Amino acid sequence: MGSKQKKNTLHIYTRVSTVVQETDGTSLDTQKELGIKKSKELGFASKVWNEGAKSSHHEDIALRPKLSQLLTEIREGNVKHLWVIEQSRLSRNDMVAATIRNECNKAGVTFYTKDGQYDLNNPSDIFTRQILDATSQLENALRTERSRMGKLQKVRQGFWHGGPPPFGYAIKEGKLSAHPVESKWIKKIYDRYHKGTSVADIKSELDRNGVETRRKKGAWSLGSIQAILKNEHYVGRYVYTDSKTEDSVEVSCPKLVDDTIWTDCQTKRKRILGRKGQINRTKRFYLLRDLMFCGDCGTPMAGKVDPKRWQNYYYCPQRERDWVKERPKQE
Repeated sequence: MGSKQKKNTLHIYTRVSTVVQETDGTSLDTQKELGIKKSKELGFASKVWNEGAKSSHHEDIALRPKLSQLLTEIREGNVKHLWVIEQSRLSRNDMVAATIRNECNKAGVTFYTKDGQYDLNNPSDIFTRQILDATSQLENALRTERSRMGKLQKVRQGFWHGGPPPFGYAIKEGKLSAHPVESKWIKKIYDRYHKGTSVADIKSELDRNGVETRRKKGAWSLGSIQAILKNEHYVGRYVYTDSKTEDSVEVSCPKLVDDTIWTDCQTKRKRILGRKGQINRTKRFYLLRDLMFCGDCGTPMAGKVDPKRWQNYYYCPQRERDWVKERPKQE
C-alpha cells in the first residue's frame, strides 16, 4: 500500500456481541454504512474489517482474528485512519483498550467514532477520548446490571430464564408449558423405569418410535435419558441461580411426573449407580442384595455363593477392597 493510499484510506472495524445489538441501531450493516459515510465525507477510500459476533470482554485479542490483523497493520504503519461506531466496539476491557490506544498512538493513527475525530497524539484529544471511554464503560456496566436484575425479577415471576426448555416442555407466553407430544414421552420414560425397564431398553423404544431428541440429531444416548430421570423440572419445580450474586430462586412449572414415581425412580437410579461396575458381573440372583447396606461403612452389601460348602451369604465388599489395596506387594 503506497504512502498516499495509507493516508487516504479509512479503516472501518465492525463488531456486535449480542442479538440485541442487531436490532438496537448498532447492527453490523449500520456500522458499515456509517463508516463508509464518514469515509466519503473525508474524501477517503474505505476498508471494512468485519469481526461479526464476538464478545469484547475477553482480554485475549487473539480470539478476535480481524482485530488481531488490524493491529498488525497498524504496527506496520499501514493504517493511519481508524473508525468504529464507538470505542466499546474495540474493547470494553480496560487493559485491551489501553493496548489498542497505545498502538494507535505510536503509529500516529487518527481515531474516528460517531461522536467525532480524535488525534491520539494530542493530549486534549487523548483526555477527551478517555473520558468518553469511561462513560461508555459505565453505561455498558449499568445496562448489563439492569438486564441481570430484570432477568432475575422475571424468573421470580415464573418466566423462563432463556435458552431451550427441557425435553417435555415448550415456551408459551414466556413461561414453561407442557409440550403436547414430548410431555407424554416423559411420563412413559418415568413409568417404564419405575416398573423396571432398563435405560437401554427405554432408549431402544424411543428410537423405534422415532422420538426426536431436543437437538433433533441422531439417536438417543443413555446419558440424555439419565439426565431426564434426574431432572427436577418434571415434579413441578426448578431452581435458578444468579451467576453474579449466586442467589437462588425456586420456580414452579407444570408437573409431568407423580411425586411417588419420581421418588421411586431417584431411589432406584442412585442404587444402580451405587453398584456401578457390579451389575454386569453378577450372574446369580440375590434376594436382599439391593436392600442391605453395611452398618459400619454404609457400602451396599454384596452376595457370594460357595458351591463347595453349600453356603450363600452377604458381606461388605469394601473390606475386601481395602485388603487388596493394603496388602504388601510380593517381590
